[in-house]
Amino acid sequence: MPWGEDLEPDLYQRLEQQLRPVADGIRVSETHGLLCGMLCGHGSGIERRWLDEVSSELPGVERWQAVLHELYRQTEADLTQPGMGFQALLPSDDRPLRERARALAEWCEGFLYGFGLSHSGERELAHQVQEALHDLAQFTQVEQQTLRGTEEDEAAYVQIAEFVWVAAMLIYHDES
Repeated sequence: MPWGEDLEPDLYQRLEQQLRPVADGIRVSETHGLLCGMLCGHGSGIERRWLDEVSSELPGVERWQAVLHELYRQTEADLTQPGMGFQALLPSDDRPLRERARALAEWCEGFLYGFGLSHSGERELAHQVQEALHDLAQFTQVEQQTLRGTEEDEAAYVQIAEFVWVAAMLIYHDES
């Protein structure tokens, strides 16, 4: 299944529908953020370590190996290639703003956790990477209840989602 620049617009929803019955607590965006954070930390054995993390919330993870492997492979390819291929796995724009904002916050939480798991800490992070990580941490605190779906709220969401893309790409390429 092609992702990246040809990312299926309903991939998030399809994965959520497939995984929810077997793992009520799994959150697709957080799982993808975890993967992206681990990839940006450039640790070793990332796919196996990511699957180990996911399997704690996904019983019978073996049944999902093919789709998870493809998600890993495509996400890694999207991050390593220059251009616009990478994007956070979030609900489509036709979903309610609160749902999208919650998923974006979960993606950021997963990213920060994954980066912490994978980054060796052997060298000091560049100032711009530290700032990007700090901003991602701030995005986890977004109050979805205060969102009204106004044009201003929508514009703010779009700006944050774009920043998340830029931050992930910056961190990946700065840390490589």
